[in-house]
Amino acid sequence: MNNNDEIIIRPANNNDDLKRIAELIYKTDVYIYPYWFENVENAKEELSQRLLEEGFIFNINNIDVAVDSKTNEIVGIINSYTKNSNLNYDYTNLKNKNERYNFTITNYVEHLVNDIKNVPYAYISNICVHENYRGKKIAKKLINYVKDKYKKQLLDEIYLDVIINNKSAVVAYEKNGFEVQSDVFTGFAGPSEEEPEVVSMSSRL
Repeated sequence: MNNNDEIIIRPANNNDDLKRIAELIYKTDVYIYPYWFENVENAKEELSQRLLEEGFIFNINNIDVAVDSKTNEIVGIINSYTKNSNLNYDYTNLKNKNERYNFTITNYVEHLVNDIKNVPYAYISNICVHENYRGKKIAKKLINYVKDKYKKQLLDEIYLDVIINNKSAVVAYEKNGFEVQSDVFTGFAGPSEEEPEVVSMSSRL
């Protein structure tokens, strides 16, 4: 058995290490989650509590995980949706929590939810592999897993957005069959940050 064969891809469940999943979500975007939660420890505490809440954008029903079969450690995550995903969640209380929550939910989460509800394809919002496991083609396994899942649901395409100066990510997605499908547009940033340039990429299923 080689190292890649020791990695199992499966749906997340209630018994998983929710703080590890929250940590990996936090690490998927250097603009969104550091602003929203301020630091990874806050994200692990606050986000992990909501992974089990129905309709929340990071509900575990939307997440698949890569697991090291030897240690049972979660080493990667992929978060994806279709218009049929349950994304009906009342964010009012969270928006009232503090300005960081209000700004991020209003300017990122709610826009993303509305977009997903109106598109005929699958969408990947988060992919992360733990730094100790990179270079083992785990991201490729995660992507292929969700591609197969949505192909069985008779969808034709899957999309994701990527910051264009993240050259390594763009190249990695291209190697996994994704092509740029949009002009450059402005991504999320906190009110005092420079907004990143983003493009959409898609792959046929």
